[in-house]
Order: sequence, then structure tokens, then C-alpha cells
Amino acid sequence: MGKPHKSTVVSLIIVIVAAGAGISIFFRILNTPVAILPPESAEVAAKRQASDNAFFALEEAAKTQIPAPTALVQPSPDKPAEKVAYTPKPDSAARLLEVFRPDDDPSFRAYIEAHAPALAKIHEALHKPYYLCPELGGFATKTDYLGGFTRLGKLLCARAMIRARAGGQEAAAMEDWLDCIRLGRLVGSDGAVMNFAAGAELQRIAFSRVPQLARDLTDAEVLRNGIEQLIPLIGYGQDTAANLEFGWRQLDLTPNIPISAAHLATGEGPVNKLLGRLSIVRARWYIRSLRVQIRDNHDLFLEGAKLSLPEFVKWKEAHAETLASDHHILRPLDELMRLVVTRAERDARGAGVQLALALELYRKQQGNYPDAIESLKPVCLQNLPTDPFSGAAFIYRRAGDDYALYSVGENGQDDGGTELRRLDTVIHTYAEPAGAA
Repeated sequence: MGKPHKSTVVSLIIVIVAAGAGISIFFRILNTPVAILPPESAEVAAKRQASDNAFFALEEAAKTQIPAPTALVQPSPDKPAEKVAYTPKPDSAARLLEVFRPDDDPSFRAYIEAHAPALAKIHEALHKPYYLCPELGGFATKTDYLGGFTRLGKLLCARAMIRARAGGQEAAAMEDWLDCIRLGRLVGSDGAVMNFAAGAELQRIAFSRVPQLARDLTDAEVLRNGIEQLIPLIGYGQDTAANLEFGWRQLDLTPNIPISAAHLATGEGPVNKLLGRLSIVRARWYIRSLRVQIRDNHDLFLEGAKLSLPEFVKWKEAHAETLASDHHILRPLDELMRLVVTRAERDARGAGVQLALALELYRKQQGNYPDAIESLKPVCLQNLPTDPFSGAAFIYRRAGDDYALYSVGENGQDDGGTELRRLDTVIHTYAEPAGAA
């Protein structure tokens, strides 16, 4: 075999040098810091740890929760010789807290009263100057406190339900219920998208108790005051940009594993070791590309975060070319979509609950529910809220001394008040299935 031609050797050397230069440039780009947002100001960082932060009052309240009483054991209805745990009624306070005792059980009442100091701490937190999650770290930021906050909200609602059925405590019951909504608003006001979702869930818990709570209240003035205080607590859609930016700062602070060509060349030699390092490089490139796409489309995403769901759908269509330009956009776009839908769901329930309270107020004043939802204006409401999913009126149907009230939900269609598979967002439906609307 003859010697390689001189030009071939030169070409090979050029290829090797070019490949080495390309790899060097690649790792230089990979290791160049990319930030979506500028660092948080020292003032805000200090506020996160300050004693005035409402977060710490809530955290203290969550830590003072006590174990629930054990299940009440009683004879089985079918087999009296056997013992079974008591099953709380679906609309009971005990069911909300997953305590297997009746609402009037002394042990259950004592359990609720034992949390009075913790619930007072919530009221204190709600009057603090601000709420900020103290830990702004990478994606490993702890969020286990959210479960404790949710339990506090359930305790507030449970006490509201008990107070509503007790004499002379209706105003206190309404205040407990409103505090749960305020708590949800507070918890969702800072933190990533999951924090916003946790706040929305707290509000959903409160909203779901309204039809029964409103029926238990006999004082029309308490209902009227509740409606007035509820109005400023719902439909505050502009706040979600803060949740997006919190998540982006988490992405910025996610630690980078330093990687260079030398990291790939060293090691003990197994192929899987090399493949593992290559997967790290791939992950690092993905995170970098994600940051670049969010940074470059920052204003566009914040614009979308401020829109109602119907407006957001049109916004996606108008910017379809930009949003399809890079597959790295899909993740932040999916997160943004989840945020907008969660907000619409929350706002639909909040607006629907406003109508449910007004319907109960109308019934107490007029003796029955109105035939049309428009009759609430201006007797009980100055303005009728619209369905955030459709931009139109909520669907209302009266059936004797009962009614159905619901939003069309995410699919934008009237599915007859069916919440199965989340077709409609139901505020209240008939106590018994009604054949006629």
C-alpha cells in the first residue's frame, strides 16, 4: 500500500484542527452564562427573609396544626354485630377535613376550636404588608409548605360551615370563608406556576362550599356584605406575570455543571461513562436554549399572561409562526397555557360564586329564586359578572326551589352542567337530577 498523498494528509490535519476549534467554540458557548432576567434586587431579596413577610406567619400557623381525632366506630347498618367507621356526609365540615366523625361530635368541635390560634395567625398574615416565598432557588426549591397552607384553608372553611349553622355567628362564618379566599390569593401571588395553582385550589375549596353556606345563612345583611367584600377578591388576572417570572428566575438559578472537552476525555473509560457525560452536555444545551428562547420572547409571554382565555387563543393564532419557530418554546408555552386556564377556572368559580350569593340574597328578599339571572341586577348586584371562558353570561336554569348555575368551561361549550371530565365548571346544580330545566 502506497504512502498517503501529501494533500490528503494536509486535508486531514485541517479537518482535525477545524473539529477541535469547533468543539472548543461549542463548549465556550455552552459555558457562557445566559440569564432570562437580571438578578433580583438586594431590596427584594432582603424582604423575602424579613419578619414582615406574611409567609412566616403562615408557616408558623401551619406548624401548629394538631392530629385529627380518630374515626368514630359504630355498628354496621347491614350487620350490627360488625363495627365500621362513621362516614361523614358529603356537605359536612368533617368530610372537607377527612375526619370520620359527625359535625356535632364533641371531639370534632374540640379539634376545630384547638386550631383557633393557628387561624388567628392566618388573619394576622393577611394584614402583613406583603407575601414573598423566602426561597428563590433553582428547580429544587422546596414547596412542601403548600400542603400545610391548604390544610389551613380547609380549617377556615370548616369553621365557617359550623359557625353558619350556629346561632349568632353568621358574620364570623362569612369572615372565615372570605379569609380562605384571601389566603388563596396570597399564596398564589408569589412563587412559580405551581404556587399559583395551589392558591387557586385554596379558592376552589372555599368556592365549592358557597351554595350550602349561603343557604345556611339567614341574615340577608351578612350575605350582602359578603358579596361586596368578595368582588375585589376575584378577577385579578394581571398578577400571573409574577408567577412566570418567578419560575424563570428559578431556571436562571438552576446550577450549571461545568463541562469542557477535557471532561469528556477523562474518566475510567467505560462507554456508559462517556454516554453519561454526553447526556449531561445535551441537558446543559437544552437548558441554555430554553433560557435563550424565554429571554428573547420575554415580552411576548408576559403579554399572553395578561389575556383572558378567549383572547389567549386568538393571541396564539396571531403569533403561531413565532411560537413554532423553535421546539424549546413549547415548554414555556405549555406552562403559560396552564397558567391561563387555571386562572380562567379560578375566575369562573369566583364570578359564579358571586352570582350564587346574589341568588340566595334574592331568594331571602323575594321568597324564591329569579326566573332569569338578569333579575339580580340591580336588586342584588350592580353588574353581572361574565363567564371568563366564553365572555358571555353564565348559564342559569331555575327548577322550582332549586337551580343550576355553571360556566361552559375550557371547551367553551354548554354540556348541560356536566363537570365530569371537566366539561363545564359547575357552581351549583340541582339537589336531585331534574328532567326539565
